[in-house]
Amino acid sequence: MSLNKLGIGTKVWLPVLALAIISVILSSLYLNTLYQERSEMTKTIVQLANSVADYYYKKEQSGELTHEQATSQARDLIRALRFDGSNYVFGLDKNGRRVVMPPKLADEGKMVMNIKDKADNFFIRDLFTAADKGGGSAVYYWNRTGKIEVSLKTSWGERFEPWGWVLATGVFVDDIESTFWNNATIVIGFGLVGFLIAFAAIRNVTGPLKKLIGNMRALADGNTEIEIEGADRRDEIGAMADFVENERERRSLEATQKERLEKNRERAKEIRAVSKDFEGQMGSLLETIAVSVTNLQNASTNLNAGAEQTTSQSKAVAGAAA
Repeated sequence: MSLNKLGIGTKVWLPVLALAIISVILSSLYLNTLYQERSEMTKTIVQLANSVADYYYKKEQSGELTHEQATSQARDLIRALRFDGSNYVFGLDKNGRRVVMPPKLADEGKMVMNIKDKADNFFIRDLFTAADKGGGSAVYYWNRTGKIEVSLKTSWGERFEPWGWVLATGVFVDDIESTFWNNATIVIGFGLVGFLIAFAAIRNVTGPLKKLIGNMRALADGNTEIEIEGADRRDEIGAMADFVENERERRSLEATQKERLEKNRERAKEIRAVSKDFEGQMGSLLETIAVSVTNLQNASTNLNAGAEQTTSQSKAVAGAAA
């Protein structure tokens, strides 16, 4: 696709669109990163709990503590572990009996291997399967502490072989999404402000530019009655508008001069026609006068001849009478 075939408005919007697409991609990557970070965090917390259990196991092996004392003290310390608010570590023995359950101490000792979540999954079995692979995660529905409704939860589990325990902890998926949206809302807010600024800036360029192009086309067609906007701007569009306004004034002056010249030509033509008609009329009049003068001359000649004849006759009569 050649950019030369695109309008300037489209070209200006392309970087904005590209930035929006990149932002969506980065947001998706950020959400995936959050999932990975929380998964790594749960893994680290379980490994910490395993270290606590191993610490007391070594005390048991050294004879410093009995098995009951070691497991009791390890359970007490693991119960106290908290992270990211109220998230906790729980533990089960090899048969699926709870050995550590901080939110509900009364549930410790209960068999939970065969319980299901609302999706009908044996999630404890899934957690054991993941732990048997050297550590892994399981996803299931569970209720928050003190809540009835359940939410999707992802947990990491690992075995502590010396005591046959499976230690695990998890985070709720909607907590991860909530963190994402809390941060995304801020980004979206700044993005929206940036979009509005970009929108206003682009409209400030493309709108006047379209009008200017329309004026230039109208001017090219000979219309000098157009109104040029933006000549008072101090940017490139203002310079273009000022140039177009000067061109409009020049063409308007040319048109006025041309119109005046055409009027002068028409007036000269009319004067020539009137002069020619006047000359014709004067010629006819002079010709008539000349004929009249000739006639008068002829009449005068005739009168003179008549008078001379009369005179001669009178003299003749007078001579006869004498």
